[in-house]
Order: sequence, then C-alpha cells, then structure tokens
Amino acid sequence: MKIVMSIKPEFANRIFSGEKEYEYRRKPFRKNISSVLVYASAPVKMVIGEFSVKQIMTDNPEIIWEKTRTKSGITYDYFRQYFKDSSQATAIQIEKAVRFNRLQQLSDFGIKRPPQSFCYLGVDK
Repeated sequence: MKIVMSIKPEFANRIFSGEKEYEYRRKPFRKNISSVLVYASAPVKMVIGEFSVKQIMTDNPEIIWEKTRTKSGITYDYFRQYFKDSSQATAIQIEKAVRFNRLQQLSDFGIKRPPQSFCYLGVDK
C-alpha cells in the first residue's frame, strides 16, 4: 500500500539528502505500507519525491528515540515536543528515497486536499 505523507519542507529535504532516515508519526498505520509519496507542506505545497519503507516500528517514544536518534534528522527537543503527551511513537525507516525531477500536484494522484498527516493513496481522498 502506498501513502501520501505531509512533511515540512526542511525535513523532506533532509530525507532526500540522506541525513534523515526516519520519519515519525504519533499513531501506527492500520495497513501495511510499502512506499510513501512525500508532499512538502507550505510554502512548497507539492509532491517532491517518494521513498520505499524498509520497516515500521511502534513503541514508547523514548525507546523509538534510542533506536533511531543517530539518523533521525531532528533534535531530541523537537522529538520530545512532537511526542508530548503521546504514549506511543511510530518510526518509518526510509529506504531508496528519490526526489522527482518534476514536482507534482496532489491532483495528479487524485487527491483534492493535503492530508493533515497522511492518507492512503486511492482510499482516503
């Protein structure tokens, strides 16, 4: 299953530079995810690339941080703030990130509005 994920441009750029090997979410996915289209949120507002999912881990935020921190692409303070009041964290391990040569609109994928966090492609439009 493929998803479209909204990611801040600064973090999306770190994914494609190889600096960021994990993307985080507060809740686990309900479906098996194999790839992610990266929608760079404002001010870019375009789909800029795609990556394959190597693995997905869900656990206590502190355990997730210990397992992923060296390739997180974010600071511990940012991680703590993002998972404030959360009892679980999900880390998506990125594999084979490819930046598109041509930026694409969400409408190119049949999506009418940007997902708040993510949406399953072809399911939640």
